Amino acid sequence: MAWLIYMAIGLVLPLLSLMFAYAFALGGGGGRVGFLSMFTLFAVLWNIAILIPSIAITVRRLRDAGIHWAFIFIALVPCIGLVAHIIMLCMPSKDTELNRDVPVV
Repeated sequence: MAWLIYMAIGLVLPLLSLMFAYAFALGGGGGRVGFLSMFTLFAVLWNIAILIPSIAITVRRLRDAGIHWAFIFIALVPCIGLVAHIIMLCMPSKDTELNRDVPVV
């Protein structure tokens, strides 16, 4: 659920920024440029704030799939790395020792 909310906000912020940029370009800009730069600054701050939690969610998902957490860096490989990373994140969960850190009640 947290990832869904992150993705919704992450998709809405750039779309709103583009929409405002287009509207201000048609209207002549003027003093409204400060509002646009403030909105862009908010989007950048949002992405910085969500960086660590998104890495934590990704590591947790890899562990649930039974894959070592260090495979998060495979996304840095050019061309095929991102595809391999997405495939690993979509793998079903496995019952491994990594997943038994919380006792079942």
